Amino acid sequence: MTDLDDPCPTAPELRPDRLTGRASAYRVASRAFAASGGIVGAGAALLRPDAAVKLLLLTRLVSFVSTPITLILVATRFSPVTQGFYYTFTQITQFTILLELGLGMVLTQFASQEFAHLHWTPAGSLAGSDSPLRHLLGILVKACRWYVAVALVAVVTFIPAGLAFFASQGHAHGVDYARPWVILVALTAAGMLAVPISAVIEGCGRVLDVTRLRFVQAITSSVLLWAGILGHQALYCAAAAAIGPVIVPAVWFVRRYRGLLGQLRRGLRSQADARVSWRTELLPMQWRIAVSWIAGFLVFALFTPLLFRYQGAAVAGRMGMSLTVANVPFVLGMSWLMTRTPGYGTLIRQRSWRELDATALTGTLQAVVVWAAASVSLLVGVKAADIWLPSFGQRVLGVGTLAALCLGSLVNVLMQAMAGYLRAHKQEPYVAISVGTGLLVAAASWITARFGTPGAMAIAYAAVTGLVELPVAVAIFMRKRREWHAGAEKT
Repeated sequence: MTDLDDPCPTAPELRPDRLTGRASAYRVASRAFAASGGIVGAGAALLRPDAAVKLLLLTRLVSFVSTPITLILVATRFSPVTQGFYYTFTQITQFTILLELGLGMVLTQFASQEFAHLHWTPAGSLAGSDSPLRHLLGILVKACRWYVAVALVAVVTFIPAGLAFFASQGHAHGVDYARPWVILVALTAAGMLAVPISAVIEGCGRVLDVTRLRFVQAITSSVLLWAGILGHQALYCAAAAAIGPVIVPAVWFVRRYRGLLGQLRRGLRSQADARVSWRTELLPMQWRIAVSWIAGFLVFALFTPLLFRYQGAAVAGRMGMSLTVANVPFVLGMSWLMTRTPGYGTLIRQRSWRELDATALTGTLQAVVVWAAASVSLLVGVKAADIWLPSFGQRVLGVGTLAALCLGSLVNVLMQAMAGYLRAHKQEPYVAISVGTGLLVAAASWITARFGTPGAMAIAYAAVTGLVELPVAVAIFMRKRREWHAGAEKT
C-alpha cells in the first residue's frame, strides 16, 4: 500500500516502527470506518428502490399514515361494541376474495409468460405475435365471465349469511348493522370485477401503472372512510371505503387502457374464450392456488370472528386493531417483492435462470430487512403509546402478542417470496403444506378463542407457521427449483 492508498499515511519524518500507539489506533479506526462505510453503502444499494417500488412504497406510506389515523378515529369515535362490529365487518368481507379461487394470481402468471411475445401500443392495447395475443385475450374474456359469476355469488351468499351471523349475537341489539352490511357486500362484489383486467395489465409488464392505480385507490378509500367516521355514520364508513375499489379502477381503465377494453369487448362478442380450455390450462394451477390461498387466508381471517363469537365484540375489536397494526411490517416488506414477481414469468419463458434467481434473492433480502426495521419500530411505538397514551393502549393487545403476530408476518413474507417464485413456473407445490398449516392454525384459533386468551392465539399462530410450515416449505422450494432448472441456463 502506498501513502496515497493509506487512509492515514505516515508523516515523512516518522518511521513506521516509531508510530505512537495513538497513531496506530487512529489508522485502525480509519480503516474500520472505511470498511463500515462500504457495508453501509452496500446495504443502501440493496434497499435502493426502483420507480415501481418507490411508488408502491408511497402507496404503503399512505396506508402507514392512514392506519394510525383510522385507529385513533375508531378508538375515539366508536364505542368498544361498535369497534368490534367494524373490524368484524372488514374481516368477514375479506372472505369474498376466496370465491375467485386464486384466479387473479393465475392470470398474472399466464400474462407474464405470454407477454414475452407481445407489446403495448400507445392506445393502451396489446399487439404482437398473433397466437399469444389471441390466447391471452381469450383467457381475459373467460376470466371476466368468471368474475361476474363470482360477484353475483358473493352478493347472494354473504348478505344473508352476515345478517344471520350478526343477528345471533346478543350484543347486536341496538346496533344499526343491517343496511351498512348490505351496501358493503354489494360494493365489495362490484370491486372484484376490476381484478382480471388489472391482473393481466400487471402481468404484461405494467407494474408501475398498476401501482399508480393502487396508490390513488388507497387515498380515495382512506378519505372516504374518515369522512364516514367524522360524519358520525358509524358502520356506514366501512361501506364508504369500499367505493374506492369500484370507482377508481373504472376511471383508470377508461383513461389509460381504452384499447384493451375495446379488445375485451370484441372478445366477449366473438366468444374469444372458446379457444381457451379452462379445464386443461387454467384449472390445474387455479385449484391448487385456490386451496393454498384459502388455507393461508384462514390463518388470519378466523381470529376476529372467533373472538367476536366467544369473547365478545370488545375483545374482537382489540384483536382486529392489533392485526391491522402487526400487518404493517408485512405490507412494507412485500413492497420490494410485489413489483418483481410479475416479471418472473417472462424470465422463465426466456430460460434466464440466473437473472431470475438474482432478482428473486434481492427482492427477498430487501423484504426481510424492511420487515425487521418496521417490526422493531412498531413494537417500540406501541410500548410508548401504552405508557403515554393509555386510552389507546387499551384498544390493542400487549406488546408480547403483537411480537408473536409480527413473527408470523415474517413467515408470510418468506412464504410469499418462495411461492411467487414457484408459481411463476405455472406450478403450485405448496398445496399440502398450506392445507395442513391452515387446519392446525384454525384448530388452535378455535381452542384459544373458546378456552384461552388472544395472546395464546397469537403465540399458537406464530409457533405453527414458524416451526412447522416454514421448514417444510423451504425443503419443497429447494427440491423443486433444482428439478425445474436442471437443464442448461441462458445467461
